[in-house]
Amino acid sequence: MNAEPHLSANITLMAFYLAIAFFLLGFLLGWIARGKGWVLDSKPSAPAGDPTLRTNISPMLNPTGVSFTESTPKPAIRPSGIMQNKSNEEGSSNSETSSKPETAGADKPGAQPKTDEDAAADQATKDDSLGLVYSQSPENVDDLKDIKGVGKVLSDKLNSFGVYTYRQIAAWDDAIIAEFSTRLSFKDRIKRDDWVAQAKALHKAKYDEELG
Repeated sequence: MNAEPHLSANITLMAFYLAIAFFLLGFLLGWIARGKGWVLDSKPSAPAGDPTLRTNISPMLNPTGVSFTESTPKPAIRPSGIMQNKSNEEGSSNSETSSKPETAGADKPGAQPKTDEDAAADQATKDDSLGLVYSQSPENVDDLKDIKGVGKVLSDKLNSFGVYTYRQIAAWDDAIIAEFSTRLSFKDRIKRDDWVAQAKALHKAKYDEELG
């Protein structure tokens, strides 16, 4: 009757001892395994700047066997077309700012008068009846309304006959005066108001040139 409890206590004690033994055995095996792993990985480190450091990588950390090397970044290249377009734009803007030639106004005081040769260049022709006349308005046009007796209507009629300047009227002779008197339907009006003398005086005042 007393042997059974004693046997049960021995079995329990043996199981306890076995558990402790297995625990210690597992701890020992784990310590040995960690120690072996530390021994395998503890290789002497390469000195700084050693090129072998880039290639001697542990197979455990690099199973593919691919070597890793440092790459130097390349500087960004700016497209040359941008600078070329910019220079073209600056060149075009400089060419647009060039100065324009000045032209003398038609009625500007002190302007140089047109000579007969210049008048011919402006498509002027010598008419036997009307003297020097223009086929179109010349560059320098005088205001014929400044002549006493010439109003807007007469000025337009004179322009229609090709007369635009004081010089033309100042050069009229008696035959030309008679022809214009007929065409303008104003008999003796030109001589009575002395258009020729007035034209010479106005030309002198404007161009500072004496006409004969």
